[in-house]
Amino acid sequence: MVTPGCQISRTMAVFAVVSLDHPDSANLVAAVENSYQGHFFRVAPGHYLVRDEGTTQSVAEKLGVPGGARGRVMVYNLGGYFGYAPNTTWEWLKANMTAAGGPSGG
Repeated sequence: MVTPGCQISRTMAVFAVVSLDHPDSANLVAAVENSYQGHFFRVAPGHYLVRDEGTTQSVAEKLGVPGGARGRVMVYNLGGYFGYAPNTTWEWLKANMTAAGGPSGG
């Protein structure tokens, strides 16, 4: 039973959205920017990180990926991270993975 005024918390996750066709596709860029205002990070042309409460399928659907409207695009859930990248990438991941209840690195 839910108490009135009580909010049920949903688990946030970080997803990678990767264009396999056209890295600078204005179509995909606009979909990410419009759907995830303030909750996305551009890693490289055609490669974004987004924070969402849903699943890989729901993220893909939110972006209009099914059916090929955005070209060939992969969406996958990020469970951890490691590598060599600009500090801004690590800072965004740390803030958003921690906010999503995920690992803080490594």
